[in-house]
Amino acid sequence: MSKVAHYLQEHLLGEVMTSTDARRYFSTDCSIFSIAPSIVVYPRNENDVRKTARFTWQLAERGRIIPITPRGWGTDLSGGAVGSGIMMVFPAHMNRIVSLDQKPALSSLSLALTTDGFNKHSRPMNGFYPYPASIEYSSIGGAVGNNAAGEKSVKYGVTKDYVKSLRVVLANGR
Repeated sequence: MSKVAHYLQEHLLGEVMTSTDARRYFSTDCSIFSIAPSIVVYPRNENDVRKTARFTWQLAERGRIIPITPRGWGTDLSGGAVGSGIMMVFPAHMNRIVSLDQKPALSSLSLALTTDGFNKHSRPMNGFYPYPASIEYSSIGGAVGNNAAGEKSVKYGVTKDYVKSLRVVLANGR
């Protein structure tokens, strides 16, 4: 295990992997691209994301740049879910509804929650999210990151029309 991976394993609640099998598994998405990450991180919570970002920021300040690629279920068709540095894989732990208001427009979701999972919970309140075509296995975070749209966009708009606010971790860990 590299020094970076060892440091992360010591400071994160989630898992850190460097095995060839894990790296090979996350080297592809639904696109034609293949790039093996150096490290695979399964963040358990927002604090793990912050610590990882802050650590890579500190390394970058010293001239050692390690990119972070966020990943949901890997359904991206453009290669956006593959990268050479740290692959931060969210579905293992960050895949739930944080809060579901009676008005689904006020719901708070983890980014790896599947679109179908959200729809199943919000339908009783007449809420739904109409995208994307891979609704059963694509994540809300991926849809937001790509501003997903599709055949229903003329009637329902695009993803940005469904996002009121985002809670994000910046590159420096803030």
